[in-house]
Amino acid sequence: MTVALLLVGTANDATPVSDRITALSAPEAGGNNVVNVILVDFRGFDTMGEITVLALGALGVANLVRGARRANGLGELDESGGSAAAPGPRSIVLDTVSRALFPVMLVVAVYVTFHGHNAPGGGFAGGLIAGAAALLRYLSGGPGGLRASIRVSPLSITAFGLLLAALTAASGLLGGELLESGIGHVDVPLIGDVKIVSSTFFDLGVFFTVVGVVLSMLVNLGSGDNGRIGCSGDAAEAAAGATAIHHAEVPL
Repeated sequence: MTVALLLVGTANDATPVSDRITALSAPEAGGNNVVNVILVDFRGFDTMGEITVLALGALGVANLVRGARRANGLGELDESGGSAAAPGPRSIVLDTVSRALFPVMLVVAVYVTFHGHNAPGGGFAGGLIAGAAALLRYLSGGPGGLRASIRVSPLSITAFGLLLAALTAASGLLGGELLESGIGHVDVPLIGDVKIVSSTFFDLGVFFTVVGVVLSMLVNLGSGDNGRIGCSGDAAEAAAGATAIHHAEVPL
């Protein structure tokens, strides 16, 4: 009986679904990178749910931090500007390198996002690269340096990405089914025929959502005076004094 159960449990006569997905990747979804095609086309509904969870998580963190700040009399966070110091002694070398790398990393992030339909990459990978660029600016310049580099509200970026992905998903209903990709061709002067796939805009929505979530976490959880939340009286004054000393600029 045991042998029979083992034989039945290990028997697999079904054809692997990977063969069918690989065969349909280019003609049905317009892409050669099967992994990314699965994310933004074949199982795009799952991806839509994932970025929605990310956006709601960022919104929840923002509301919790802002509520705690108001309760402790710290005021509202300024997401689009400000001059908060770096969370530690500033390094001239790190600051200079981060300023030079920041635009380069953003260009790489955009390239990876657009190129991901036919090669390794996509919206998630591109968004994480852009988020790493933002983290580098935060480490070198603090919240003020990050806000000076990106003056758009992180939650606005997140909302835009989520809306773009949702509209792209709904556009498939115009000629087929929800999240169904449309493939078109445009003749561009000096370049020639350019293939446009609707799921590219869905991937852009994923990109902006991931970037917005990372920025929101850095802005809300990385504020220099958040350490004073929950303190009162002498403890708050001591925390404020320690923060001021910790933020002193020490050039290399």
